Amino acid sequence: MRMNKRSGLFWLAVCSFILAVNRFVFCLAIVNGDSMRDALHDGDIVFVLRRGRPPQTGDIVITNKNNPFRERLVKRVAAVDRERGVYLIGDNSGRSRDSREIGFIPLPDIMGAVVWRLYPNPASFVSGGRAE
Repeated sequence: MRMNKRSGLFWLAVCSFILAVNRFVFCLAIVNGDSMRDALHDGDIVFVLRRGRPPQTGDIVITNKNNPFRERLVKRVAAVDRERGVYLIGDNSGRSRDSREIGFIPLPDIMGAVVWRLYPNPASFVSGGRAE
């Protein structure tokens, strides 16, 4: 199958749009570990809204890797301090590496809020991180 210049530009535009949406609007993430049990489980696939309102106490958020653990963290916001950032704690505190070890996470290091669990048991998360 031969692609002409016009169809090549079309697919380039489609791919660019998808990458831009993924970078600036939403992304998918896989939960790793049991630190958020019972809200989320190891292997759950979640939909993360990258841009929205600032994190609020009770939200489930995902961070980038700019933390001492060098891994993305999926945790619940326990406290918000606009100067220092957010204090994150896993729901399953006995199995969670979180702000109790590393302190506040700067707001720019928050990638976004978990709004849906897509797999394996679809559920939406409203403000406060409660599954519905």
